[in-house]
Amino acid sequence: GKLNPNSKGFGCQFFSSMATVDKGKVPNYLEDGSKFESILRSYQDDSGRKKYFELLQEIADRKTTTFELSLDDLHSIMEHELANRIQSNTMSYMEQMCKLIDQNLPDPSPAANFERDTLDVLNEDRRVGADGDEGLTQTLPPAMHRRYQLVISQAGQKKLPLRSLKADAVGKLVTVQGIITGATAVKPKILYAAYICEQCGHEIYQAVKGDSYTPEVTCSSERCKQSQNFGRLFFQPRGSKFTKFQELRVQELPEEVPKGSIPRSIKVIAEDSTTCQGCPGDVVNVTGVYLPEAAKSGFSALTASTVTNVYFYALKIEQNKKSYSEYYSSEKLRTEVEKLYQSGDVYERLSASIAPEIWGHSDVKKVLLLLLVGAGTKSLSDVTIRGDVNVCLMGDPGVAKSQMLKWVSSLAPRAIYTTGKGSSGVGLTAAVTKDPYSGEALLEAGALVLADNGVCCIDEFDKMEESDRTSIHEVMEQQTVSIAKAGIVTSLNARVSILAASNPLYGSWNRRKTVQENINLPTSLLSRFDILWLLLDEPDPDNDRTLATFVARNHLITQTSELEASRKERDIIDIDVIRAAIGEAKEYFPTVPESLSNYITRMYVDMRAHKDDQVADATTWVTPRTLLSILRLSQALARLRRAQSISEYDVDEAVRLMQQSKRSLIEAQESLEADGGSRWDKYPFEIYEIIKEQRDRSGRNTVKLDSVRQQLKIKGFKEDQIRETLSTYDAVGVWLVGHDFSEVHFVDG
Repeated sequence: GKLNPNSKGFGCQFFSSMATVDKGKVPNYLEDGSKFESILRSYQDDSGRKKYFELLQEIADRKTTTFELSLDDLHSIMEHELANRIQSNTMSYMEQMCKLIDQNLPDPSPAANFERDTLDVLNEDRRVGADGDEGLTQTLPPAMHRRYQLVISQAGQKKLPLRSLKADAVGKLVTVQGIITGATAVKPKILYAAYICEQCGHEIYQAVKGDSYTPEVTCSSERCKQSQNFGRLFFQPRGSKFTKFQELRVQELPEEVPKGSIPRSIKVIAEDSTTCQGCPGDVVNVTGVYLPEAAKSGFSALTASTVTNVYFYALKIEQNKKSYSEYYSSEKLRTEVEKLYQSGDVYERLSASIAPEIWGHSDVKKVLLLLLVGAGTKSLSDVTIRGDVNVCLMGDPGVAKSQMLKWVSSLAPRAIYTTGKGSSGVGLTAAVTKDPYSGEALLEAGALVLADNGVCCIDEFDKMEESDRTSIHEVMEQQTVSIAKAGIVTSLNARVSILAASNPLYGSWNRRKTVQENINLPTSLLSRFDILWLLLDEPDPDNDRTLATFVARNHLITQTSELEASRKERDIIDIDVIRAAIGEAKEYFPTVPESLSNYITRMYVDMRAHKDDQVADATTWVTPRTLLSILRLSQALARLRRAQSISEYDVDEAVRLMQQSKRSLIEAQESLEADGGSRWDKYPFEIYEIIKEQRDRSGRNTVKLDSVRQQLKIKGFKEDQIRETLSTYDAVGVWLVGHDFSEVHFVDG
């Protein structure tokens, strides 16, 4: 940009009241006003266009309502000191600059076509009634004429985390990055209150500063003073000036929170054009001024604290599309990724580098890699088919389920680790809460909404709240959270891959029970997972020896150099290179070729034909959702190959992983059969449930078995089965069996 040195400004008298003689200590506002007015009139960008002069004309023609001043333009014409002063004392300069913009605003062009508003009517009334009527000849305040919002921005400004905002940032123009966790409804905020006197017709305009004000009551015109008959003032909503107002709650990003610390949040005030620029769950860059809240007045000022609450006045809110691409923007990582692909066998090497501190589970790690890569979301007119992969890990305690969840949450750029109870008071999805300060309804996002376009790792998935269990069905397929409560009707995005871990209801996995009975989740929810993998802790001498050796070896490593040598020996890829490789894979959107559609169709039909041979468990059945899961996994594999279309190998590997996951469920039943049991042989638990139900119905811990024994025999149970069950539960301390098996006494009370 450049500036015409011959341009002369006028109107700098607005800065003259703040002028100073000592230029060495205090900035000369009169000189700064002259410079800014010259910039308005004659600044030219690189194309030779008078950027700000044309912007003034667009505001006059009512084509735009935002006047954006870029501090980069000031730096381009070597006005570094002026730009720095504006950045360090933003609010004071904004008020003075608005006055200069008002003065230099041109008349509307002849070709301008716009509708008349209330301000036009007020100005016309003053022109018509200019013949001595004091009520109509009164001029409007200059701020009433403003139909624009002044925005100051700087493209190259560093984004500060919320934790770095200190006292030295108060009053300065800064840019912060965070995630929106709550947003109020947009409401009108009064800037100028208009009143009219019932006696003389005089109009009074009261400027409103801050969150509260005291309305005017009596007229202060000369006519009322002379007559000493002070008339009452009536509020005029049509003549008042309002603006849109919204309050946001912005929280620092999960990756910026130190371990063991509570995430910090800040109140953000959005007005006019900055409202409705983000929803809960969006990651945004907010440019604005860090300000203290207004001091208390009246009796409240007597108890005012020396510690001031602060807020962030937003001038500009932009969506931050953070993704894996940021991790391979450097040339070094790009080179490492190219070396990885040239070495071949990318799929095996990357999966082996997933959670390298955990021994075994090679196929599970491959599934986790495909979850991170994902498949592209496909839109068919009004129907959207999700591309995110959902995985649920089930099994005994101590098989490293939570550790794998933690590792995935540390790898993904946008990931949230939480438990089934929810990481906040709103649970996993979203809720409408009451703002503790204003008492208004506040829309707060849960963990799934906050992890939009990322991964949500949910531990203890089986212990989620009942309300979340109902609404999570929508999240896992439609990938939205619908809210209709307290007057707020909206739908939030939850485009997230869910990695869940569930522990058995009875402490360890019970092979005599189904998956639904073990983890206490409905079939309709489990069917929404692409992969259900059962991890069992079974004694095996060879595996136990290998596992113990691996764990002991890891604990012997005490220095960083030894750890790096061990990783190099095992060919473990660095985590930044993994992110870069996944980021590059996400740039591809492979399709299904026509030649492969018949192969997929035939394979799906064959899988459905063997449905009767499977275990009588809904989680192992082949459903149409299984076909979509195979396509998603195949697309993720094709992405890793940087291919434009899916190959037969991708489909075969996806089907193999699906069968391995189902095999893990079937093997639990087969191991029971190998021990001489039957997968239908669940009579001890059924007998226990009937006796327990009788205890609950009577309300006493001692249950007489005469009536229960008759009920059990009607259901087909034999006497030896009943006695075996009574003895088994007596041995483990669940109840005490009476003489001749005539009664049982529950120990747990």
